[in-house]
Amino acid sequence: MAGCDRSETTRPKVIVVTPETAASAAGVQVPTVTVQIGSRGVSVSVGGENIGTRCNAKGPGVAVPVSAGQQQDFTALKECLETLKSGMPSLASQRSVVLVAAGTTPYATVIAAMDAMRSTAGGKDLFPDVVFNPAESDAPAPGAPRTPPPPNGQ
Repeated sequence: MAGCDRSETTRPKVIVVTPETAASAAGVQVPTVTVQIGSRGVSVSVGGENIGTRCNAKGPGVAVPVSAGQQQDFTALKECLETLKSGMPSLASQRSVVLVAAGTTPYATVIAAMDAMRSTAGGKDLFPDVVFNPAESDAPAPGAPRTPPPPNGQ
């Protein structure tokens, strides 16, 4: 076509902007929400500060203790995170949460925790972007060589 010299095909660039990346670009520090599954219950921290028992305020203890039957209470975890998100303006647009669990944590427990954190009881987004990190005791030390799997049959 005359006057239209396109030696290369150009593709439009797709840029995904999440509330966290927008806040970061604006120089606003968005606190990291971390949820850790443990034998005594679920611990929650915001910006590195522990949230105390029953999610009432910052303080010591697990945010959501295990039930009398030693089961994790994911309904209470959902309520806790809803309370935190509605009560802390810095979390209002936050979409991500970090989930920490030991390698011995049952798979079903990890999935139940992820499901509890993704949406409110009413189905609205809570923390739909879950980032999974293994517990530090399960992770290799920085720079440590990874142990290869044993050969077949051993």
